[in-house]
Amino acid sequence: MAKCKTCGKTIRIPQGWTIGPAVRRHYWSKHPEVMTRPAADRKAEASIPSKPRSKKT
Repeated sequence: MAKCKTCGKTIRIPQGWTIGPAVRRHYWSKHPEVMTRPAADRKAEASIPSKPRSKKT
């Protein structure tokens, strides 16, 4: 079973479907803001470090 990284719910995969389309269907119906953000915003958000990196000397 697949689990949503945004809401934590288990994503149901209908018989005959693969995991990819089932996850996309979940995200489009439950989290459209995630699916409609521009790719540049997603890439920039991913490159922001969550904590400061230690400086090696």
